[in-house]
Amino acid sequence: YTTKVNFTFESRNVSYCKNLTYSGETYYLMNNTATTGTCINIIADNITLDGQGFNINGTNVGNGVSVNGRLNITIKNLNISNFGVGINFAGANNGTIYNNTIKGVNWGVYLNGSIGSNILSNKIFTNGTSKNYGIYLFNSSFGNINLNNISTNGVRYNYGIYFINSSFGSINLNNISTSGTSASGGNNYGISLSSSSSNNLILNTISTNGKSFSNEGIHLESLSSSNNITSNTISTNGTANNDGISLLSSSSNNINLNNISASGTSESNIGIYLGIS
Repeated sequence: YTTKVNFTFESRNVSYCKNLTYSGETYYLMNNTATTGTCINIIADNITLDGQGFNINGTNVGNGVSVNGRLNITIKNLNISNFGVGINFAGANNGTIYNNTIKGVNWGVYLNGSIGSNILSNKIFTNGTSKNYGIYLFNSSFGNINLNNISTNGVRYNYGIYFINSSFGSINLNNISTSGTSASGGNNYGISLSSSSSNNLILNTISTNGKSFSNEGIHLESLSSSNNITSNTISTNGTANNDGISLLSSSSNNINLNNISASGTSESNIGIYLGIS
């Protein structure tokens, strides 16, 4: 007798926006592609997406790449343009985001509840009216954020690297530039830590500029303690309160060997500011 067996085959070559479903595979983007929502959803573990230098383009909404609840995902060599979020990891542990170029987004890379991720050697350009974050970690500890070039621009709340409740990470050897256009309030921070402790911030180059106040190189608040801030080069400029390093309600931090230039057109431009710290 004859037995008929049906096989389902999914090409590992990607030519349009789609779900990536096969665990343990490497997928290759084969051409530029575009969408009006989220482009790539990764819904299995141990997947690598290699963009091969091609571009995915959106309409300023959705995610370029979305990963929810997966393990060991790698996104590399991908160009991402014009989404709400470039790469979004939610509950996705031990991921790697390497050598991507992300531009025309509000948030470049966003990790929510994602532990042990590596964000390395990316180029990220964000812009918008408010809350433009290059790399944003929320409840995501043990992250390594190294060797990235980040430029955040907008009206206000432009942060190069932003940690909330994210500890035991490294932020090293990044080149960060932030600027804002608001004349009534700035908050342009190179690196901002909130309720985030025991992180290493080493050998970063940070430049912050704005047309208003609070353009700060490194900003710690809300009980961010035991962080190591060493050998960073920081330049700040704006109207007032342009501090190189600012600590608010944050104690037991080590601040060593930093090169700081703080300037502005008004008062209170301080190299290192300690507020109840």
